[in-house]
Amino acid sequence: MIVYSVRATFDDDSMRDAFLSWLCSGHAAAVVEAGALDAEVLVHEDGSTEARYHFADRAAFDAYLAGPAERLRAETTEKFRLGENVRLTREISEVAYRLDDRR
Repeated sequence: MIVYSVRATFDDDSMRDAFLSWLCSGHAAAVVEAGALDAEVLVHEDGSTEARYHFADRAAFDAYLAGPAERLRAETTEKFRLGENVRLTREISEVAYRLDDRR
């Protein structure tokens, strides 16, 4: 399983709130529709946010990158002044172990 994380930092709380609203009202769902198994959005104690997506395997993630990712990234760039008010860092990880205890 591949975990794709996008962390965002902001100049002010109002920009974070706008980004979070946009992320939760459609963008995260669009990534799931484009191939991710699921999405979760975190707000860290330092005020940054993180969108975390799980993909079944590297092939599924590569298919996402080769197709829908470009359109979704362009949408993000168009909506927010990346590098000025919003800064993004991306990280790709492979799950080595996962325990899912559904009580």
